[in-house]
Amino acid sequence: MQIHLKGWCYVMESGMKKVLVAVDGSDKSLEAADYAMSIANKEGAQLIILNVLDTEPWFYGQSANGWAAEDELRKVYADEILEREKILAKIKEKAEKINIQSKTEVLMYPQTTTTAAAIVNYAEKEKVDLITIGTRGRTGIRRMLLGSVASAVVTYAHCPVMVVK
Repeated sequence: MQIHLKGWCYVMESGMKKVLVAVDGSDKSLEAADYAMSIANKEGAQLIILNVLDTEPWFYGQSANGWAAEDELRKVYADEILEREKILAKIKEKAEKINIQSKTEVLMYPQTTTTAAAIVNYAEKEKVDLITIGTRGRTGIRRMLLGSVASAVVTYAHCPVMVVK
């Protein structure tokens, strides 16, 4: 398979069955979704549209943070999931218009694990053939201090990763 991006031609292994795009709602993640749809369409692959929601560690049996009552926090998470599902649904609708089989998932993960680890673990569990992710393009000290989800996904993923910058 050949992919043409802004004057460059990339040759990728053919036979992809699953393409994952990690979306956080940013412009670059939505652009990454467009690239992922293009590849999934050409390969006849399933598109997995993923968002990671960081949660309080006590959701997973660890000690409670204490900033809110359990019922209040559950409502906050439910509202947040609904908002994220709206973003993912728009991408899924766009994919379905061009006959791409797709699924969406908001993955709740404890704050004690990085977003990148959540994406990589999910991709391994689902046996994904390609991860597509956007980057916010931080450079220098800000990138070193804040880290980069895209950079960590590239480092630890079991499969190829396309980063949209």
